[in-house]
Amino acid sequence: MIKKDNWLHLVLIFIGPVFAVALIEGVIGGISTGAWEGIFAGFAFLGVSLILQTIVAVLLLAPIFILGKKVNWGPMDVAGAFLPWAIWAFLILLPLKSKSFSNVLIEAVAVGGAAPVGALCRVVFNSTFSERNAVRTSLAVGAS
Repeated sequence: MIKKDNWLHLVLIFIGPVFAVALIEGVIGGISTGAWEGIFAGFAFLGVSLILQTIVAVLLLAPIFILGKKVNWGPMDVAGAFLPWAIWAFLILLPLKSKSFSNVLIEAVAVGGAAPVGALCRVVFNSTFSERNAVRTSLAVGAS
């Protein structure tokens, strides 16, 4: 289904469902309360947090990818930068507790900082650290 060298599809598989859930949640909220601006607020939260997380992750991952020239980078390494955000965003969409916009922004930056940890482990431990272990490490750091 996913080509080994096509990392963009893997990233979209993680990000797409988050925005779909936000859309469904906004439509349900709009039908039940009549307040349709919730859709736009949800997309704004997710969009801004994704942009911030991506900026932080790219700034921190770029030197690691450059230093790790001997590492055979795969699609999961790139997609692993977005998986912590996707899980965090799903949790944000749960109506357990409302969060302020500033709280969402701070958490997005923190989650973006989790992405490079797995990549750094791949550079340090080279061939003994797999792509899957790198993603697991990033998820563990992002969850803490």
